[in-house]
Amino acid sequence: MLDERNALVADVRRFNRFYTRTVGLLDETLTQSAFTLTEARVLFELGHRSNPASAEIAGERGFLAGAFRLENGPAASEISRQLRVDAAYLTRILRKFAGKGLTEARTDPADRRRRVLSLTSRGEAALARLQAAADRDTARLIESVPDDRLHELRSALRKAGELLGDRTRDSSEVTLRPHRVGDVGWVVQRQAQLYAEEYGWTIEFEAMLAEIGADFIRNFVPGRDFCWIAERGGEPVGAVFLVHQ
Repeated sequence: MLDERNALVADVRRFNRFYTRTVGLLDETLTQSAFTLTEARVLFELGHRSNPASAEIAGERGFLAGAFRLENGPAASEISRQLRVDAAYLTRILRKFAGKGLTEARTDPADRRRRVLSLTSRGEAALARLQAAADRDTARLIESVPDDRLHELRSALRKAGELLGDRTRDSSEVTLRPHRVGDVGWVVQRQAQLYAEEYGWTIEFEAMLAEIGADFIRNFVPGRDFCWIAERGGEPVGAVFLVHQ
């Protein structure tokens, strides 16, 4: 197990080098903008965490936010902790942003000892330009990915984030979609594994499942027969078949 972890460490570092080289961030500048990578991360964080709807904020803070239309952005300490940026370095960045009219600080109505940060209209415009540039760069990055493999890439990214502790996505929602190439094979694989693990069934059961799956594919008539795949967080978690007898 230790050898596998060491191999994974090497794989992660190799991918990080590849990705960093690919997106061109070795010079610490994002998309040829006026912001360094860390400055861009701070700007993104401010944009994503400023002005949440007051209904989503519990208690007195939410009531005051709605009543007085006050900003409910993060405090500097929260950004420092979230982005793991040195507090002194973050202070210099925020001072630079304030000097350019990109950010403003206000007193938290629920705790007057606390100062919350938000983007000004100029800051929001700068963030929009940065976001558009980042989107263009990312679109170019994935141009070489064939259309029929886009879903595979999205699923891999979601799974990597989930395994590494990313909690920014709501993965509780389950969606249904029609089956596509490869889904019936996945159902056969998962059923065979499940019954082997829980009931000790042998590979002969997998052979029977494969025959049933092949029969469904060969005799499938759109509009008469159906297969839906349930997904959560972009990953298949179940299936429903409805066939004409």
